Amino acid sequence: MNPDAPAHPEAGLVSPEQVDRAAAALERGGLVLMPTETVYGVAGRADRPEAVAALRALSGKPAGALTVHLSRPEDAGRYVDVAAPGVARLLAKLTPGPVTLRLLADAGRIDQLDAPSDVVSAGGWVALRLPSDDVARAVLSRADGAPVVAIGARDARGAGATRFDAVEPAVRDAVSVAIDGGPTRFGKGSTVVEFEPDRPGGPGTGWRVVRSGVYDERYLRKRMVYEVLLVCTGNTCRSPMAAAIARDRLAKRLGVAGAELESYGYRVSSAGVSAGPGAAMTREAVEALRALGVEPGEHRSSSLTTERVRSADVIYAMTDSHARAVLAIDPTAVAKLSRLDPEADVLDPIGGDAGLYHETAGQIAEALSQRLADDVP
Repeated sequence: MNPDAPAHPEAGLVSPEQVDRAAAALERGGLVLMPTETVYGVAGRADRPEAVAALRALSGKPAGALTVHLSRPEDAGRYVDVAAPGVARLLAKLTPGPVTLRLLADAGRIDQLDAPSDVVSAGGWVALRLPSDDVARAVLSRADGAPVVAIGARDARGAGATRFDAVEPAVRDAVSVAIDGGPTRFGKGSTVVEFEPDRPGGPGTGWRVVRSGVYDERYLRKRMVYEVLLVCTGNTCRSPMAAAIARDRLAKRLGVAGAELESYGYRVSSAGVSAGPGAAMTREAVEALRALGVEPGEHRSSSLTTERVRSADVIYAMTDSHARAVLAIDPTAVAKLSRLDPEADVLDPIGGDAGLYHETAGQIAEALSQRLADDVP
């Protein structure tokens, strides 16, 4: 056993002092065994040659890029262009969590690192992992921007170790600090996702699963869809008209049929702050949409819920009162919420004649043209 390794604590009880020792070991060029939410990992500093050599010896891979581990999504900007289409979305939707992202490295940023050959593959890819485990994040945060790389710790069968006591003794002997955080949350390896920026489609496309893990592809496709939510009162005229127009505009932008939108990464939905379930769109609203050349599609009213608010990427309220109702459900939605027409509330045509419905549909269409261009990637 490494004489510098501290006695291991009772499983799951990790003290600040242990985090301090782990951070100090990384600074010295040592290795740290620590839990993540997937499997236990062995971490070291990429700018410490002795740490990289030790990690390679443990992994049995003498060359190749190692996975960079980060404590915060914003730290990804040291390695990739986070403003590139799709990259920011991947980071926002999938991190922190049990996903490893393979992204094209930004040459200008990588040139600032001390050990670029250890974090960037020959093809220019960098693998980024942002664990959600509190212990791992605490240790990584203490690196203060230094590049920390890690490999998965193996058990006796050669699989990823999901418990501290399952880690191979040779691994525990090789580290300076070993942290027993108890069984990992998911007990399974991370899902590896590679992003291909040139693939056509919407903001929820351009990626593929390289290795299955905690998340499967079906779950990721659902999570990566960009959702536009339109909100009114009863969800029978204004918001369903707005949803139909938004689908029409987005489909035309992509050059696809409206039914294909979700496969291209978009979902458009509507809800009412006082809606009963299952009501159809009003006849006048259907006629107003068709007058604009927009097919209304199938619609049944639904209520606004906390889940709907939180899953949406952008929310357009028909009036200020609807916006307040959204914030009453979830105050954190303020950053993605706005009134659809910044100049005025959208007219409520309920009970009005066909002319009022046509006027409302026109107001919605004009406002959406600008909103979708400005807000929806």
